[in-house]
Amino acid sequence: MNLIEPAYLVSDGTSLFEMPELLKQNSFYFVLSANTIIGYVHYSDLNKSIMKIPFFALFQLTESALWEKFKDRITEDNMRIVFGEDQAKRFTAARKEATKSNVDVGWTGVFTFPSILRLARHFGLVHFTDDEIGLLRDVRNNVSHSDKNLVAQHSDVEMLVRAYSMFQQVIERT
Repeated sequence: MNLIEPAYLVSDGTSLFEMPELLKQNSFYFVLSANTIIGYVHYSDLNKSIMKIPFFALFQLTESALWEKFKDRITEDNMRIVFGEDQAKRFTAARKEATKSNVDVGWTGVFTFPSILRLARHFGLVHFTDDEIGLLRDVRNNVSHSDKNLVAQHSDVEMLVRAYSMFQQVIERT
């Protein structure tokens, strides 16, 4: 008879947000309900839609919380400082195009997720490096697109854990 060590057991009540941290430590767990093993979870299960949904909601919450803090402070001068002259002109042109199409709602819808993070950094709301913004962009894209996986190999779980930790920091501060 083979014994299953407690280090490889996880409760059926474990939060989906806790799973990446756990799966960073072990690549799999047996799922325990009461005192019966009812399933098995592997780090590849992070790619399932049910796992992507809470992370999508977390990204949406974080992005909107940051956006609400600075959306009324955006000026063309800020954009030139943050993005440079050429990119600032493209953002301004996108807003003008929205106005011509009668769908102008200020700067909403003009910026990409990484651009919003860079603006939030400019306004002192986050202190993410360019590499960290790139990480968050990559994880967000993997969450948002059905043709992408959150993890391709076990070492990718660390990336998801880092992204979750960074978003937790933002939510706690806003």
